[in-house]
Formats: sequence, C-alpha cells, structure tokens
Amino acid sequence: NYAQAYNNLGVAYKQQGKLESAIATYEQALELNPDLAEVHYNLGLIYYQRGQNQQAQDAFAEALDIDPELAGAHNNLGMLLQSQGKFDEAIKSFKAALDQKPNLVSAQVNLGAAYIAKSEPALAIPTLRKVIEQKPEMAEAHYHLGKALQAQKRWEEALRSYNEAINQQPELASAYA
Repeated sequence: NYAQAYNNLGVAYKQQGKLESAIATYEQALELNPDLAEVHYNLGLIYYQRGQNQQAQDAFAEALDIDPELAGAHNNLGMLLQSQGKFDEAIKSFKAALDQKPNLVSAQVNLGAAYIAKSEPALAIPTLRKVIEQKPEMAEAHYHLGKALQAQKRWEEALRSYNEAINQQPELASAYA
C-alpha cells in the first residue's frame, strides 16, 4: 500500500540525514493511513533527535495508542521521560518495552540507568548484570554497572566495571570521564 511505501521512503530520507524530507514523507503516509503506528514512531524518533521533546512524546504516545506492543516506542518514550527527570514514568516505559521484548538490550540498559538516576542502584545492578551476561562487549552496560556499584561504595567492583567499559570501547574513555 502507498502509506507503507511513504513510510519506507521516509526511513530512507532519515538514513540520509534528510530530516525535513523524512518528516514530509511520513506526514504523507499518515494522510493516507493515520493508523500506522510505525510512522508515528518514526516521526517521534526524528523529533526526539531534533530536541522537539513535546512533539516526540506526542508521536510516541500516538504510536502506542495504535499499537501498545511497540517496544521501541516504549523504550524511546522512556528515554525522553528520563531526560526530563521523570524517572518513575521512564522506568514504567522501560518495563513496558521489556514486557514486549524481554531481551531488548537497549531497554535493559536504559532501565538500569534510570534506577541509578533515581538513586536506586541496588535495582540497577541485576538488570545491568543480565545485559552483560547477554552482551559482555557492551561498554555502556559496564559503565552503568560501575556507576551503580560506586553509588553503593563497592569500589573494587566499580573499578573493574569501569575498566571493562574502557577495555570494550577505549575511544569512549574520555566520554566516561
């Protein structure tokens, strides 16, 4: 159908960095079929990337109204809410994403980071350890685990986690400093 074709074209524009064209194309898709959750989600991604948080939140919410099982929309909505300091709402969104896709690594890492941001490192640790079991090469998980362990004054374990993060991605060492 043409709405899906417009969505695919919008994805191609986004991949090329042509965000205005992607937005216009997604809007054309929605004119043809306003019930395509994926299109609302894709619009939300662009708005979030551009810092247009209210539009992103609205687009993710619309996508979830249409398809409550869209794990990516839950995850990205959680990231947006966390960036606004709405940790409880973010945690709820990350958990909803994981209800749909229990092994969605990005949602697991984001959930761990949200627990840390909410000053609940004890809740972050098992979540992040699960990620590391699945993807031991994921520097971000090691980094957040280090933060959680440090918050609990578990210094040696925290140092090991930070060192593993740097070992996995040495070019990110300055970003973690």
